[in-house]
Order: sequence, then structure tokens, then C-alpha cells
Amino acid sequence: MPAICCAVGCNNSRKRNPGMIFYSLPREKERRYKWLATIRRDLWTPTSNTLLCSEHFLSGAKQDNPLSPDFVPSLFAHTSKREGEKQHYAFQKFQKTQLMKRKIRENCSSLADPSTTSVTDMEEHEVTTDHHTDHSYSRDTGPGIVEPCMNPSCQAVMFAMESECTRLRAEVCELRARVEERPLNEEAFRDNDTMVQELTGLPSFAKLIIVFNFLSFLKVGQSITPFQCLILTLMRLRLNVPLHFLAFFLEFLNQLLSECLITQIKSSNLRYRAQTYSQYKHHNTVKFLISITPQGVISYVSKGWGGRTSDKHITENCGYLDKLSPGDVILADRGFNVKDTMGLYCAQLKIPAFTKGKAQMHPLELEATRGLAAVRIHVERVIGLVRNKYTILQTTIPLTLCQASSHGEPTSIDKIVTVCCALCNVCPSVVPTE
Repeated sequence: MPAICCAVGCNNSRKRNPGMIFYSLPREKERRYKWLATIRRDLWTPTSNTLLCSEHFLSGAKQDNPLSPDFVPSLFAHTSKREGEKQHYAFQKFQKTQLMKRKIRENCSSLADPSTTSVTDMEEHEVTTDHHTDHSYSRDTGPGIVEPCMNPSCQAVMFAMESECTRLRAEVCELRARVEERPLNEEAFRDNDTMVQELTGLPSFAKLIIVFNFLSFLKVGQSITPFQCLILTLMRLRLNVPLHFLAFFLEFLNQLLSECLITQIKSSNLRYRAQTYSQYKHHNTVKFLISITPQGVISYVSKGWGGRTSDKHITENCGYLDKLSPGDVILADRGFNVKDTMGLYCAQLKIPAFTKGKAQMHPLELEATRGLAAVRIHVERVIGLVRNKYTILQTTIPLTLCQASSHGEPTSIDKIVTVCCALCNVCPSVVPTE
């Protein structure tokens, strides 16, 4: 019978890989169960001829030491990247521990008297060194007086322990300094516009400081600074980072969750579903009326409306018409058929010509429609910029974001969309100004 590795997705065999080592499944019941659990083969019964190749061990070979990560195979096709990194870290830690033990034994061997120390004594000393329970490294000579043991082997062990403690203290200090440098403060973003763009969506550090100074009146908790609160908010909007990740990242979980966490609840209310269902998008949506200037600046953002609401109803009832001045010219899509209503405000509405009931459009209507389409496309570009720059608007939002805390207050989704549009106004316009 050919010797083939039993792992799923592994095609190694002794014929194909002559130099590779293959191991039989262990006979120990507990260890055998652990091996089978990591192999993860369904509807399969191992036999005495079942083999596993050495590629599934971190060191390239199995280890009989129960403390070693290679006591059980861990590298398989189903192993996730995170789990693989965890196994490699455990293996490196095990190697460092073994190296430390080896150094301690060498020090003990070099300091011990070879004429009086036999091999048996050395083995017993190694066992004592590993467990540190059969020997006291200090002796009590009187009330309040403790002297260290003068045995050379004990002194070697204590010296190795002190060296390890010193090294660990230095490592802790270094990591603490790194953590203190890592927080999202002004210095971390200064002279790093790429970091500002990727994490906040703003074009430069100077624009970030302008936004921060504009919001300096806001009050935050004691666990974070106002600048960190701004950065976390922008990261949440820009990358749609989960709140729990932000909390663990800066190690103030309780404070952040008590201030920012919103419970996501799926509603079974059929009335809400009917009000938000869009026949155009074929799922439940929230609609906003957005108006831009010829320079590409967002000049108006309405509150959120259910996806079932028509564009005409939103335009007439969202308060946008109250912002118009006599002589204003509005370019819109065919769905915004509010020409008569805008006439009451002495404004002019231009929409593409309707083709229903016409075999062919008049040349003048065709030319006018082309001109409108060339200009109206900038509205779609601006809306696309807002959605692509702040990915929180691309995800499915919970119904709780569409509910106001009290009557007359804006909902959370209204605030999110308004802030995203305002931040896009700080960035360079997508509409050419030349």
C-alpha cells in the first residue's frame, strides 16, 4: 500500500517525496484523539497504515515533549492565518524556554566541581532546576536575617533568573514606550498625510487640524483626549471599524462602550418594512435629498426618508424649497417633477425631456437633454465620492440608527450622512473648476 499523507489537501507521499518523514498516528489514546481532531477528516476511519507527513509540524518533525507545540500537528489547509501565526508564536516561545533551560544547565555544569559531581547527581540537579521546589535558595540564620545559599549551582540558577528578570523588565519598558507612542495623537499624524488620508479621508494633516479646531467646543470623557475622539469617529465613518476593535485598540473598553455603543436590533414591524422598501433597489433603504453647487460643494442634505417615499414628496416636504432664492436654476432628474411648486418660489427647474408617448425626441429637446446630462453627472460623482470615501454608508445599518431619541431630534443616520457630506466638502472637489 503506498505511503500517502492522510491530511486533507496534502498530496505528499514517499514515492513523490523520498526525503520526507512520515509518522504513524500515536498509540496513546489522548494524544491520538488530539491528532485526529486537528486533522479534521469527516466520514473517515484511520487504520494502522495511516500516516502523516512532517510538513504539518512547525519544526518539520513531531516532538514527544507535551509542552512542545509540535506534540500535536498544527499546519493544515484548514488552518486560518491567525491560528497559524498563533502557533508560530507558541513555537518560538517554546524554543526560547528550552534555550534558557539549556543555558542554566550549562552554567550549573561549569560551576559545579567535576571531581565530586557525578552524572547521576547532575541529572538530579537538572530536575531540581526545572521544578525549583526541592531546594531553598536562601537560608534563615536568625530573626529577620536571610542569607542566600552559597552553593555554586544555586548561585548560577539565581544569576540566570536575575538576568531573565532584567531582560523582561527592559522588554516591558520598551513595549510600554511603544504603547505610549502608538496612541492616535497629533504627533502620530504630523507630517504623514498618507496616514491622514487612509484613516480619516481628509486630504492632509492641516485640514485635519482645521476640523479639530472647529470642533474644540465638544466635551469628551476622561479616558480619551478630544483629538483621539475625533480620530476614532473619523475612522468609524471612513473604514466602518467595529466599536469593539476601537475600544480594545486604545484600552478603554468600558468608557468607550458606555458612550458610543448602539444596540443593533432587527425589527419585525411590518409597517417599518413597508415604509422603507424601495421598488428601485429591491430592499429596504433610506433616502436623502442632496444638492450641490456648480463647484461640486454639497450645499444641502435633507433628513432621511423611507425608501418608499417618492422624490417629489421629499423635495416638497424636506424644507429644501425654503432655501431657494428668486432666479435660482435647479437641474434635476425626471423623478423631481416639481416645476410648478418651484415656480411659487420664483425658481426655475430643468429636467430631461420625457420620452413617453413620443416616437422620437425633438432635436432641441435632445440637445438640451445632452447638456443637462453632462452637468447632472457631477451630482452622481459627488454622491459616489461620499459613499466610497466613508464606507459606513455602504453597509446595512440597524433600524435603531433610524430612530430619534426624542421627538424632533435628528436620527443617528441623519447625523452620520450630514457629517460625511461636510467632511467631503473639506476635500478637493471632484468637479473640474476650469
